[in-house]
Amino acid sequence: MQDPNRPYRRTEIDKVFTKVKAQMHAEAQERGMQKYGEKVASYTDAYTGKALKGGDAYEYDHVRSAEEVFGRYKATHTDEQIAVVVNCSENVVVTHTDINRYKGKYRL
Repeated sequence: MQDPNRPYRRTEIDKVFTKVKAQMHAEAQERGMQKYGEKVASYTDAYTGKALKGGDAYEYDHVRSAEEVFGRYKATHTDEQIAVVVNCSENVVVTHTDINRYKGKYRL
């Protein structure tokens, strides 16, 4: 059993997030090569469905905030386990920077 009162920390979450973003970017560059004929990232905004291309203002976003997931599982999971849940493929998306900033840590 984990300490249900332990404070929220992003150390492990950010380690996994960095790896997930790198993988997503590599995949986006492959799509960009197919779509544009050049090694440029190609994404679809998760919230609007609009095309995003390398150079556009976009960010990687946790659909459910890392803090929310941590709070839910801190009593039963280690920081490393929580990091995997937070950064699963269903929870990490790409969206325009303005949308991500407006959304903040809340679910859209």
